[in-house]
Amino acid sequence: SIVYEYEIRYKQNLIIKDWQPQPDDDISVEKSSYTFISKPADELRIKTQNYQGNPEETINDKQKVWVWKVMNMPAIKPEPYSPDRQAYQTSVKIAAANFTYYNHNGSYKDWQELGKWVYDDLLKTRKALSAQTVNTITELVKDEKTDKDKARKIYEFMQNKTRYISVQIGIGGFQPVGAEEVDRLGYGDCKALVNYMQSLLDVAGIESYYCVVEAGDKKVSLDADFADMSQGNHIILCMPLKGDTTWLECTSQKIPFGFLSTFTDDRIVLACTKDGGKLLKTPKLTAADNRQIRKAELTITPNGDVTGKTQTLYSGSQYDSNEEIIDKPLSEQKKLLADVYDIDNISFNEINYSQKKQENPESTETIGLKIPNYATLNNNKLFLKVNLFNIQRNTSEVKNRTKPVYINRGFTDEDTIIYNLPDETTTNQLPESDKKIKSIFHFSNKLSVFLLHCLWSRAVQLIINHNY
Repeated sequence: SIVYEYEIRYKQNLIIKDWQPQPDDDISVEKSSYTFISKPADELRIKTQNYQGNPEETINDKQKVWVWKVMNMPAIKPEPYSPDRQAYQTSVKIAAANFTYYNHNGSYKDWQELGKWVYDDLLKTRKALSAQTVNTITELVKDEKTDKDKARKIYEFMQNKTRYISVQIGIGGFQPVGAEEVDRLGYGDCKALVNYMQSLLDVAGIESYYCVVEAGDKKVSLDADFADMSQGNHIILCMPLKGDTTWLECTSQKIPFGFLSTFTDDRIVLACTKDGGKLLKTPKLTAADNRQIRKAELTITPNGDVTGKTQTLYSGSQYDSNEEIIDKPLSEQKKLLADVYDIDNISFNEINYSQKKQENPESTETIGLKIPNYATLNNNKLFLKVNLFNIQRNTSEVKNRTKPVYINRGFTDEDTIIYNLPDETTTNQLPESDKKIKSIFHFSNKLSVFLLHCLWSRAVQLIINHNY
């Protein structure tokens, strides 16, 4: 066993770290306790999750003390497609009703009041821009007919002018650098770049919201029932255009206008407005949005070599699949693609990318390839695995599962491959066609042979439905 004890003394009470007695699923806990001490008059909000019973509570003239204890927590067996740990771990959250943080004072009991404090105390004095920039933006959008077209022009201006840096020290961890300074320096963190974009939109008379979000590939929403400043690690921008709410990620110079990607999609966020905080939800990328559509024509030589060309379209959550490859030199692209396709001895003689930067963007990859000895030759027979590119690992079966199945995002994958076979080839032992349709899963697999051509197609669609 490992035993450790630590004490944290806060000189501020805006950020109070959650207690999570089990740091990870594969760690068992023999005993853990959490003692929280405050002044008797301090007003606190406390939320526990998966904690059995009540804390020990004592109070005297000098202090108020709470103690939470757990014992004999076993390690949790890993299960595929489990929810995020936040959904089932034991935890205690504490927030002070009245707080002090780096000479900033405030109070809140819910997200509405917290969002109001953020706007009034941290944001509204950071909007000023130089007269020159105001004139530049006015001139930039003067011929655009709609607010959305104006916003797109301004967004492209912001992307071309700025780059991202991180600022996490003191009040700078929550308060953005002023818009005029970002305009002058050309860089900022997520807070500063969103505030800058918002200030530019103000020039064009376009309303927008500064939004706090918990970013990451795993979807984590803000807790609607418990407001505190510990939640959220990123800032994005929301434009409530009439009938067409549009979201902007302001830290990337490449991301298309109106597209959030898997970093911030489908989760509850806090919009900080002059009227107070509002809980909003970012757009969801559906199985129909998240496509990988591949078409290939390949030739098999008598000794089993494969040559040919493939074209693959990526969209939605799969749009970023080749983002890090696109701008690399050809030699580097070849190395990266060899890792992506992970086929022995594969080489590439052509690599091409094109992008449609729309609100559900598309990226198309066209490659020419060669794979020596892919089809195995044995006793004048060629053995061909028709699924060349999109092989999924089988998920291990779990007996007596304890956690619900959670699928982070749905997707649609379609593969169509034409194999041109060697002369005088005959075929046998063809796999049977298959089709399965379930409430969350659609699958089809078909192979046909005509003359010296073999056509294989497969479609897989996984649909999110968290009611199971």
